[in-house]
Amino acid sequence: MLIKIKDNTFNLSGEGAGITALNSQDIFILNNRFRGECSKGILVDGTNIFDPAGVEYPAPFASNAMIYFNKTAGLQSSDADIALGEKSTKCTVVGTGSESVIDNGIDNKIKEMKMNPGWHNHGPFIRNDFRTFHRMGHP
Repeated sequence: MLIKIKDNTFNLSGEGAGITALNSQDIFILNNRFRGECSKGILVDGTNIFDPAGVEYPAPFASNAMIYFNKTAGLQSSDADIALGEKSTKCTVVGTGSESVIDNGIDNKIKEMKMNPGWHNHGPFIRNDFRTFHRMGHP
């Protein structure tokens, strides 16, 4: 199932995240506007799963998230505007140049984002390669 979160305005207050994509596969987050205060504007990560009997299963990876051109100029985030957790992989984040990002995942690609100090990045930075974006039918 493809989930698109596009062209929304999030007015936030307190802690938490505006968009939380836990255990998500192929989510597309595009052109959203974030205002107010929070810990993270967008969080992509995996979390443990419990079945109805209470048996816990290991966290699956959130993978292939595409996060493009979200505007955070009016957001005051205590951690980062976008956070890719340890259980994120192969996600692509393209910013407008002013957003901050935490990348603790594996093989994530980041462009036009400010890396928050003290966090690590396991993936390459993308340069001028928008093949994935154009392949999805976007100019």
